[in-house]
Amino acid sequence: MKARILTLAFVMFAVLGFAAIDFRADSTDQTNTTATTWTITKVEDTNDGLCDADCSLREAVAAATSGDTIVFSPLFNSPQTITLLLGQITIDKNLTITGTGSNLIAISANMSGRIFNMTGSISVMMSGMNLRDGRVGANLEDGRGGAILFIIESGNGTLGLSNMEFTNNAAYYAPDHYGLGAGVYCYGCTITATNLHLHDNVGPGNASAIDADSATVSISDSVIDRNIGGATGTTLIVQDSSVTENLIGGISGRNITLINSTVSNNHGRGVFGGGGASTMSIENSTVSGNTDGGLSNDGFAVIKNTLVSNNQKSSDGAGITNFGTMYIYGSAITGNSAGQNGGGLVNSIGQLALINSTVSGNFAGTTISNAVGGGIYGQVDIANPNGRLILTNSTITNNQSSGNGGGLRQDLQGTTRIRNTIVSGNTSSNTSSGDVSGAVISNGVNLVGNTTGSSGWLACDLLNVNPILGPLAENGGGTMTRALLPGSPAIDAGNNSTAIDPQTQMPLITDQRGFKRVSGGTVDIGAYEEQPVITGTVTYGNAVGSPTPRFVSGVLLTAIGPASVSATNRLDGTYTLGGFGSGSYTVTPTKVGDVNGISSFDAARIAQHVAGLNNLTGNQLIVADVSGNGTISSFDAGEIARYVAGLNNSGATGNWIFQPVNRFYPSVTGNLAGEDFIALLMGEVSGNWREPVGSRRSAVGGR
Repeated sequence: MKARILTLAFVMFAVLGFAAIDFRADSTDQTNTTATTWTITKVEDTNDGLCDADCSLREAVAAATSGDTIVFSPLFNSPQTITLLLGQITIDKNLTITGTGSNLIAISANMSGRIFNMTGSISVMMSGMNLRDGRVGANLEDGRGGAILFIIESGNGTLGLSNMEFTNNAAYYAPDHYGLGAGVYCYGCTITATNLHLHDNVGPGNASAIDADSATVSISDSVIDRNIGGATGTTLIVQDSSVTENLIGGISGRNITLINSTVSNNHGRGVFGGGGASTMSIENSTVSGNTDGGLSNDGFAVIKNTLVSNNQKSSDGAGITNFGTMYIYGSAITGNSAGQNGGGLVNSIGQLALINSTVSGNFAGTTISNAVGGGIYGQVDIANPNGRLILTNSTITNNQSSGNGGGLRQDLQGTTRIRNTIVSGNTSSNTSSGDVSGAVISNGVNLVGNTTGSSGWLACDLLNVNPILGPLAENGGGTMTRALLPGSPAIDAGNNSTAIDPQTQMPLITDQRGFKRVSGGTVDIGAYEEQPVITGTVTYGNAVGSPTPRFVSGVLLTAIGPASVSATNRLDGTYTLGGFGSGSYTVTPTKVGDVNGISSFDAARIAQHVAGLNNLTGNQLIVADVSGNGTISSFDAGEIARYVAGLNNSGATGNWIFQPVNRFYPSVTGNLAGEDFIALLMGEVSGNWREPVGSRRSAVGGR
């Protein structure tokens, strides 16, 4: 009886306590200055002026005061859709709206208006929602911001978006073929977006999925795909993101920063820079497969460690078009195809410097028979005859044009200065000017395979000589290179005094791969510096089932010695370390992240082993000892179970270890291949680990 009374009391307390809960949670006085949390409890779009136990999204926004937070009840722990039937929701105050996940909460405008209209100098933070089915464009003024419109006439405003999805939104005023920001449009504000997925948002030919006019937009860890356009901003920063398969182009802006990102397979220009005062900074990125050229610049641009490949363009400059000032470092421009001139890149009345870079496998002339500059075209506008090219320690090979200059074409009145550069193995379909066409200014020492059709070379240049190059390949670093093979006349044949960065006027420190630039006392000719390297592969040591072998990428290999060097290995597990000096080195692999495959099943396997039912063998015994005491016991199973439950005190579970722990080399004076490592994930006994889908790895080494 006593137990029943206690149970009844508990139930009554729970019921009464629940009834006493204020759904504003943080305050019972709406007028006080303490921030309040409002809870949305239903999917219906109602507006009765109250937000209590029966509260809609619209009612919560209306009831909130500046600085409040809106959350969602446990109803939204399973997928729910809020369909707006009463028009857009206006936000004119500082507000945070925190959803339970973009896969759980969809807010639909029902294809009859936008979702949020924001005004004033406010700060709005949104997360964990899918904003969809916005449709705007009833008049010209209304043709902006399919899901979100944020206009700031004066002052400052910010919009933070995290773990959000935008889909099937549209901004389009048909009579004027006008629309901006199919998903999000901001005027005068600052947008910070993390883990965003913008897809299938539509508009006219000039509509990007996200558009920030007179504003700054910063996007990281996001995917922007299958929209009319990708992202546009007066200042646009894109980091660790993918912009792909958009219909009118990838990204554009007056001031563009692109870091560790991919802009690919867009039906239009990949990266479109602004006017003469614009800036562009691209680093450790890939611009590939775009149908109206890879990138174009009218202002000041710096491109580093970037791959520009397999872009197409019906006119000039399939890979890169420059009308301003551009410096390209440590990059590869490969496999681009232009209908007319300049398959790899065109410098038109601008100033372009190519340093430590490879231009290979590009083609000019898919639509005309006299296209020039398969690799590079120094184009000169008669009205503005000031175009200048500077080629320093670069390799231009295996390019083709239908007209003159399969490798390089320089028009009259422009200038090309060339130093420590290889131009060889290029072809012209219809002329004998395969490598270089036009007059150049040689600063020595260059290697040219065929000088027919060119002039300006010095006696010190190596003319009509085969450089003996390897194929375009991953030879270390973040971009592909053409290695100097044994016996190459380019090895130790350059001029140290001209191995100079034309921007800083400082000596070059590294080659294209990031390895030591001067290895044998005299600089090599071309983008690749021949030197001893250590190569190997990292595989998973406890793989069960296919694929086998299972490669592990994202491993940082660090060589400690007189000159410390490092490299991060690639998707295929391979790595290349270079840039060694004299003396001994110890190479140690480390890795964080990409943890998966650990489950309660692993704890159960250890329990079975302890009970003598299903013995562990080989590397299973190593990864099972998460306690690190040298024995396998139920304590290890418990630590793995704690890890799976997200609790502390889980030992080494989830940590990466390697066999061997490191490798020691008394000296590195020649190439060392097959220096492999085995990676093991502590606690992953069952062998289910997989390389995460969508991993993007480079191998930048020897820095």
